Amino acid sequence: MPDVSIGVSIRNNASRSLEEIENDVRMLEDDMQLLGRSIETLNRKKINIKIELDQARKELSDAKKNFDGSAEAIQRLQNAYLNVDNITGELRSVSQAAREAERDLISVDSEISRVRNGNSIESAVSSGTNNIEDVPSNNSLISRLGEAGALAYAGDILSNTSQTLVSSAYGSNAGNMFGSVVSGATSGAAIGSMIAPGVGTAVGAGLGAIGGVVTGATQIYEEKDDAFKDYVQTQTENQLSAQEESLTSGSSIAAQREKDLISFTTLFQGNKDLAQNYLNDVKNLSNSTPFLYDDLTSMSKILKTYGFQVGNMIPTLTKIGDAGAALGMGTDDMGNIATSLGRMYMGGNATREDLDILNDRGINAVQYLADAYGTDYGSMLEKISDGEVLGRQAVEIILNGMADAFSGAMANQSLTFEGLSSTLEGWQQEMDAAMGQGFNDIRKQGLQAEIDYLSSDSGQMMQEANYAIGAWKAELENSKEEFIRTAMDTMMQSEEYQNAEANGDAAEMGRLLMEAKVQGMNEYNASEGAQLALESELSLIGSIRQNASLNQQYWNAGYLVGLEYSKGRAAGMKDDLIASAGTTTTGTTTTSNPPLPPNSNAAMSGAGAAFGINRVPYDDYPVRLHQGERVLTANQARQMDNGSSAANITIHMGSVTIREDADIDRIAAALVENLKIAKAVQK
Repeated sequence: MPDVSIGVSIRNNASRSLEEIENDVRMLEDDMQLLGRSIETLNRKKINIKIELDQARKELSDAKKNFDGSAEAIQRLQNAYLNVDNITGELRSVSQAAREAERDLISVDSEISRVRNGNSIESAVSSGTNNIEDVPSNNSLISRLGEAGALAYAGDILSNTSQTLVSSAYGSNAGNMFGSVVSGATSGAAIGSMIAPGVGTAVGAGLGAIGGVVTGATQIYEEKDDAFKDYVQTQTENQLSAQEESLTSGSSIAAQREKDLISFTTLFQGNKDLAQNYLNDVKNLSNSTPFLYDDLTSMSKILKTYGFQVGNMIPTLTKIGDAGAALGMGTDDMGNIATSLGRMYMGGNATREDLDILNDRGINAVQYLADAYGTDYGSMLEKISDGEVLGRQAVEIILNGMADAFSGAMANQSLTFEGLSSTLEGWQQEMDAAMGQGFNDIRKQGLQAEIDYLSSDSGQMMQEANYAIGAWKAELENSKEEFIRTAMDTMMQSEEYQNAEANGDAAEMGRLLMEAKVQGMNEYNASEGAQLALESELSLIGSIRQNASLNQQYWNAGYLVGLEYSKGRAAGMKDDLIASAGTTTTGTTTTSNPPLPPNSNAAMSGAGAAFGINRVPYDDYPVRLHQGERVLTANQARQMDNGSSAANITIHMGSVTIREDADIDRIAAALVENLKIAKAVQK
């Protein structure tokens, strides 16, 4: 809690001179001014804390809404609760400090009245005056303080209420600005009323309102800047995360395709080129249909296993895919169709069992056969049951029937939303696979190098070292357990434990055994082995610290990233200014950017130069100008640089007096600060 209380000590001696009393009064009046400034500071701080509390409560509400039970969500909710509690406590402390300052202010005023009234009475008595009513009274200040306190209290209520209503109608930015203005005006009016009622109140309200505008604008800028920094960090992390996910997924896809190549090379009797060409055909089919690469390779393995020729596999997959697209099948159903056709293709005769798999999924295979044989459905079933239908011939007839019934279904489905989504997913897999293939190709070199290292003499030495380390750690564990066992045996043989056991006091027995375990652990911690382990850990910490201190690049990556995320809009504007100057700086090397083509998009849009630039860096330099701005020719610029410009600049500063060189620096600093404030208000 801020310490704003002012101790007042007055030794009222009847024999003191009037001059001494007036000195005390002046000191008390100085105390009043200090208390008044303290109250103003505390009231402003209360406003800022209330704004922070509103933001903290909003963050808590968001944390509750987005709570999903994850560890991260739990941590976020705990932090939000803690933030609200901390800010609430700070507001309570500042409010208490403000109340204490107001009480001290009233106390000082009362003391002034007492001193002055006491002096007047003493003077009246000493001069023989009998009319006590002539003694002056000084209660006006107390009255003004009461009015100021009431005005400040009413201002707090009005500020909070207006901020809530304006925020509800126009958003938090408008609410914060309006509340800040109202609070500043009422605080200024309260202070002004203590100085000079009427005119002082009005002047104080006006100055307070101006301060409120600046405070509100600063708060709005801070909120925007926080949102800007949040956006930059979120977008950066999202991109890095997406790239990492793409690399992980692509590496897995590329690894699976590498295994597929080996598998199909085996299926194609060791012909790797034939296998690669076929997989390329599968990839093209997957990129133009709703089916994914892995689905088609799975069905391809089934067909090849049952003896389909390579030249017939893609046409067969196309017919199965058309049927699946037309009948709304999933990949499992199409896999079953491929299995049924494969079994008939490899077997001697078509069977009812294989045909039922097709019929159950909407493919009228028996009717296709009946039409081909020129018979009816029932007679066809009898032929199939009697084994009169050759399997390969049946497969050819069924595939032709499927082509007539469902041809083009995949192409049509590929134009639907679901089909386009599936095709897009396939292409995204291709993008990921390209990154994964590049990673895997180079990473395999590193993996092989690691294998070679671990299988060399160095690896053998590491195995021996690891064995020794493991044995040493086992000795430590054995030693620790031995210390604990010894301590427990000692305790169970003690008189204290024996008495507890004899009395059946299980609670005391348990306590003594736990105490023994702790004692055993203490003995172990003090043992030579444990101390050696501790020294080893401390030595490791020291070595890492010493080594890391040699080069800050060893450890400061996280710090630099955090520092970069802490930069806001001002850093972006600064970078734009540097870019608009036409130079790019890297380390200590600066290179000029080449001129842009006059008709290029960048030249038409123009570079940003909101704060101006000292010099146009090259011909045809594009820049975006604004109404009211002025552009100098090269000759005029040279005249200004040489101090020979026809225009004279005169700065009028009223009655400002320059007493010394330091006054110039102070005035310049004040001008810069006011310009910053004006810029913030415009934002």
